[in-house]
Amino acid sequence: EPSPQDLRVAALAQAQAAQARVELAEQRREETTNAVEQRKAREEARQADEQPAEQSQQASPPAPNLDLYRRLGELPASDPRIDLVA
Repeated sequence: EPSPQDLRVAALAQAQAAQARVELAEQRREETTNAVEQRKAREEARQADEQPAEQSQQASPPAPNLDLYRRLGELPASDPRIDLVA
């Protein structure tokens, strides 16, 4: 039969093991929280980097009107002013 001292030591060991499990669970929870926060920060930074690129693409001026060049191309060709003699 275990002595009273043995029972006290066993109870103390069980209490210490339970406390260690609690501390380990808290540590893991903190590490998980930190990892999630870091992931969010990286995602926000990536989105912030992408937004200016999207805005600059949207803010580009419209394409120039090429109607003048089209009309010039439709005009009949004038007589050549230089005679090419072979």
